[in-house]
Amino acid sequence: MSARIHAGKHPNAPTPGMDAQDAAASPIDSHSPDSTVPPRYRSLLNSARAIPWKYDLAEDRYTHIDPQIEAILGHPAEAWLEPGFWQAHIHPDDREWAPRFCFEAARRGEDHEIEYRMLAADGRTVWLRDHVNVIGGTEGPTHLQGFLFDISEQKQAQTVMEFLARTTSADDPDDLFQRCVRNLAQAYGARYAFIGLLLDSGEDVRTLAVWANDGLAPNFDYTLEGTPCKDILDLRKELIPRDAARLYPDDTMLAQMGVESYFGTPLVSSSGRMRGLITVMDTKPMLLTRWTAPLLGVFATRVAAELDRKDVTDRLRELNASLEQRVMQRTAELEAANQELKAFSYSVSHDLRAPLRAIDGFSRALLEDYAGLIDTTGKDYLQRVRNSAQHMGTLIDDMLKLSRVTQAPLQPEPVDLGSMAEAVVAQLRRQDPARDVRVDIAPGLHAVGDPGLLRIMLENLLGNAWKYTGKTAAAQIVFDASQRDGETVFRVCDNGTGFDMQYADKLFGAFQRLHRRDEFEGTGVGLATVRRIVHRHGGRVWAEAKPDRGARFHFTLDPPARPDAILETRSD
Repeated sequence: MSARIHAGKHPNAPTPGMDAQDAAASPIDSHSPDSTVPPRYRSLLNSARAIPWKYDLAEDRYTHIDPQIEAILGHPAEAWLEPGFWQAHIHPDDREWAPRFCFEAARRGEDHEIEYRMLAADGRTVWLRDHVNVIGGTEGPTHLQGFLFDISEQKQAQTVMEFLARTTSADDPDDLFQRCVRNLAQAYGARYAFIGLLLDSGEDVRTLAVWANDGLAPNFDYTLEGTPCKDILDLRKELIPRDAARLYPDDTMLAQMGVESYFGTPLVSSSGRMRGLITVMDTKPMLLTRWTAPLLGVFATRVAAELDRKDVTDRLRELNASLEQRVMQRTAELEAANQELKAFSYSVSHDLRAPLRAIDGFSRALLEDYAGLIDTTGKDYLQRVRNSAQHMGTLIDDMLKLSRVTQAPLQPEPVDLGSMAEAVVAQLRRQDPARDVRVDIAPGLHAVGDPGLLRIMLENLLGNAWKYTGKTAAAQIVFDASQRDGETVFRVCDNGTGFDMQYADKLFGAFQRLHRRDEFEGTGVGLATVRRIVHRHGGRVWAEAKPDRGARFHFTLDPPARPDAILETRSD
């Protein structure tokens, strides 16, 4: 959920001597219960998927909403005109704060923007973004008017991406499968999800992980005949947003579970062999969008890659050949598994970018080709759509970088962290020459590790310190080290904005942010990358901070071998 106040007044806000009726006279913004959008604007609104509306504050009800709202939520447009309809159909988790925020902003005469959830007629949850303009006369606000946008697809894609980032790696395949079904069910807001392995008979499936009713459930075997799972394996995809149990009357399990919607896709190995399927089901209709199949396919690619990796690991345990042969075999098989992980990254990079490019491209086309038909507010809305698409593209890039940090082989050697830090700071100064930041780097900061990964680690730590001191008058950054209990503890300190330690457990998670994006830019991946790099070097990383009093990031690096041993190995 999010909400924000727009700076200044809306272009149509009244000026002294201008009443509310005059202020609402523009052809797009003026709507009464029986008004219609002029034909010359209808195609533009349809292409932008904007739902114009008007709300009477005195009557506490909508006086107009475009009939397009029926296609989104299923409620008749006339029902919206009843007092209290809007509040009654807001999602329970948003029902208190969303109207309060809206009406308080209206009383202050402030235009605003708010994202919240509503309940559709069929029980679905629909995400809406509401752009609200305050209209009033000399005695204060009298009406609200604006545009509604259905952002359910964007929210679903964002949610799935976040859950997908948490499912990219695991030491234990069973743990990954369990995390996958949990994250898949939560990402789609569904009650059930499972991963099924096709047995040798080709007619039966054994589940590897099951999520049901907000928890893991026991695995089970079942026969494919008469189930939608068989169609997944035969047709390579099955997307049923509603009436699943009615379409498959022979599948008694669907009826017993009360399944209404069913999405599924097959698991295919790197050799093209059908391995099984992955499904998500719910007792209410699920939203079917252009994202549904690609996102489900990305989960399936990851699970199939893990099945291949699990096969490799199982076969390695059974090898009784010589040590040399076992090492060679393990190297070859792990390389194949890494190729599958690269295929997963490729799927994320390409399958998810195409819709983003379409959103950005068509929004830009509207701005360029129809500039004369769109007012300033409309252009601002379209630019925000472009900015959101571009931000999601950045999230994809950062997630892929995070994945590569995990996959890259470790190449340890002696590293001068002090010199490396000086180079990073020099780069920051070139990128932001207007900043005057005091940076103190202690001498003798040496370690053993992969220089490429350690450079990425310092870029993120020092880059964060640089960023979060951006609003500090006398900004200062320190990089030093101390000895504690026989180990070297490195430290990056700053006197920037800091943070509340009660949220420290979220600090190193992927896509976790403690500050709003309009305060400090970023995607919440940098510190997750730092943690992975430190952990790959056998070290620890932790943080200490206070709001507005700076932050201190500590880390250790456990060397994989003595520096002289590394040099001796290379000389050989």
